Amino acid sequence: MKIKAYCLFVILATSVLTACTTTQPTMTGQNTNTQPSVMIKNGVGVLPQSTYFGVLPCADCSGIKTNLVINHDGTFVMEQEYLGKADKFITKGSYDIGGVDNRYVLLHPEGQADPMPYLIYIDGNRVEFRDLADGEKPNPNQTLNLVS
Repeated sequence: MKIKAYCLFVILATSVLTACTTTQPTMTGQNTNTQPSVMIKNGVGVLPQSTYFGVLPCADCSGIKTNLVINHDGTFVMEQEYLGKADKFITKGSYDIGGVDNRYVLLHPEGQADPMPYLIYIDGNRVEFRDLADGEKPNPNQTLNLVS
């Protein structure tokens, strides 16, 4: 429990410190470094346009086919289809970048009565959905792979 509290404190403290500093745009070429390339646009950090895809675990279906598009203007679109069911959802919103090396991204859904944000962790060519309370990987793992 103390380790989770410590990790959450480190994440929050880093986010606060990161929010208080001004960073210059990061330029990357064909670098395979796992650190995401963050650009500054109107004083706000944004990620380059990228699309992630995968099938997330589902308790009452065979999986949730998920397509996540991170836009360079600070917005996202997530399409989710519950396999074996007729349910399909499109979630749109904005995002904030923070944490160590700008790897944590908080997705803020819009247009919902009580929108619960999603926490994702960018790890090279994939994103992992994380537990909002402590930033830990959920079990089973919820990972999407980079498509473009």
